[in-house]
Amino acid sequence: MPLPKQIPTVEAFSAADVDEMGELERKISLLDPLVSRHKVLTERADEAAKVWPADSPVIIRGGLYELQLGPRRNERTVVEKLKVYNFLRRALGIDGLVAAVDIPLAVIDKNIPESARAGLIVTERSGYRARKLVALQAAEKAA
Repeated sequence: MPLPKQIPTVEAFSAADVDEMGELERKISLLDPLVSRHKVLTERADEAAKVWPADSPVIIRGGLYELQLGPRRNERTVVEKLKVYNFLRRALGIDGLVAAVDIPLAVIDKNIPESARAGLIVTERSGYRARKLVALQAAEKAA
C-alpha cells in the first residue's frame, strides 16, 4: 500500500516524542540477547520445578539470588462441552447462549463458504496500526 504524499501530522505527539520513542526502542533492542537468555533460563527453571508437587512452593538458591516459585495456579478446563452447552441453553435460552459465546473466525472461515459469509461478518479498520520507527541518522550521532 503506497504512503500518501502528505502524511498528516499529529500535534498531540511531537517530534521530540518521536525521537525519544525511537531512542528508547533502539536501547531496548540492545537488550534482546539478554531477554532471550532470560527466557531460556526461565524455561529451564520451570522444567526443573516440575519434580515438586504442584501445590508446593519451590525455592532454588544461587550464590547471589534465590528464585522463589509459588505453587502452580489452578486452571479450569471445560471437559464436557455438550453438557455445558445444554445447561447454558436451558439457563440463558438460545439467544442468550449465542450472545455469550464467541465463535472463532477461523472456524467460520473453515466451515462457511466465503459466498455465504456476506452479511454475517463485518470487516472494518478498527484494529491496531503497525508501528515502525526509522532512524534518520546513525545511532552514535543520536546519542
